[in-house]
Amino acid sequence: MLEAKVEIDLSGVEKKLSPANLDMGQKAMANQMLADMDDFVPYREGTLSQTATISTDGKELHWNTPYAKAQYNGGFTNHKGTVVEFKNYTTTFHPQAGPEWDKVAAGMFMEDWKKVYVEGAKLND
Repeated sequence: MLEAKVEIDLSGVEKKLSPANLDMGQKAMANQMLADMDDFVPYREGTLSQTATISTDGKELHWNTPYAKAQYNGGFTNHKGTVVEFKNYTTTFHPQAGPEWDKVAAGMFMEDWKKVYVEGAKLND
């Protein structure tokens, strides 16, 4: 019986898939996502849009105002327990503003975000 010995050098793969590279890809994608979502974030005076942040690991986007959740969900529950829905969003500055802005943007930009991740992580190098 013939034997064959095969050795494969995976050092390039290990470097390419290093935690540092994947982290760079995650952060690059998060920055692009935040920029792309901005046009869909309700904007009257700009506070909601201007308080958006990215977690240090790039895995979460946050809008840091007391009313961010209500704006995102399209309404809120008042002190009487009644759900009050926002029917009209101010669209003077952001004509496409509305609830669930991440989902709207994802429908338009997901392929771009994937490309930014790949480029940021240097997976094509």
